[in-house]
Amino acid sequence: MPAELDGYGPIDAVAARALAAGGVWRRVVTDPRTDRVLDVGRERYRPTAALAELVRTRDRTCAFPGCTVPARRADLDHTVEYHPRPGAPPDDPPGRTDADNLGPLCRRHHRLKTDGGFRLRQIQPGLFEWITPAGHRYLVRPGTGRSHDATTDPYDQPPPF
Repeated sequence: MPAELDGYGPIDAVAARALAAGGVWRRVVTDPRTDRVLDVGRERYRPTAALAELVRTRDRTCAFPGCTVPARRADLDHTVEYHPRPGAPPDDPPGRTDADNLGPLCRRHHRLKTDGGFRLRQIQPGLFEWITPAGHRYLVRPGTGRSHDATTDPYDQPPPF
């Protein structure tokens, strides 16, 4: 069957088979309803434009608690680092470039995560848990204007002052 060559157009079946036999394959997962790119695997560090748009639309603002910097002005950060950090255990799996592992961080909070001792987990796509150097945990769903201090107990007594 004929094929479509991206950036060129339709090509005949013989040319398509010849290109496929000698080509480098890359896995790209798309949403079948919208054709939006959801995952480009480990082969690419930078997300595609469609994947970046998906994450920025989903999250709307920086993923740090209380930060209101719009996602369109933020870096798209790999929650689990794409490149292994120096001194990391060799068997730690590296991060992927997908919607489950990307989130918007303004430059300030990106640096705080990378070099400031804060840790970040993405519990589910678009739900982030920040862990401070003191061990406090904050749950954040960017763009909602709300964060939750997960280390406090609602049944704690108020302080005596």
